[in-house]
Amino acid sequence: MKRIQTLCKKHHLMEISGVDINSSRQSFNCPELLNPTEVHLVESAWALVAHELLVNYKKEWGLFHPKNPKQQLSLEQRISLYGELGKKMDPYNPKTIIEIATQSLEGEF
Repeated sequence: MKRIQTLCKKHHLMEISGVDINSSRQSFNCPELLNPTEVHLVESAWALVAHELLVNYKKEWGLFHPKNPKQQLSLEQRISLYGELGKKMDPYNPKTIIEIATQSLEGEF
């Protein structure tokens, strides 16, 4: 894992991880995410959720789009920003992220 993490940083890649859930009755249990060296993956997961919702609204809002208004931020900073946006949305109404992103970024998006 350390080698993969080092390569992701070196090549400016987003590091993500997940757990397969193949049934609605299957529990979500990923104790690896509690490891201090893996805790950043939780933020990446929220950032990925936000990215997926926002890029479907406006392609330029994608994390990696060259015209993203936050492109000047480092990848780590953008992941943090998108992670916070993802956590703020209403999970029962994911489209609330559009309003949150617009308000949060004061029209810069």
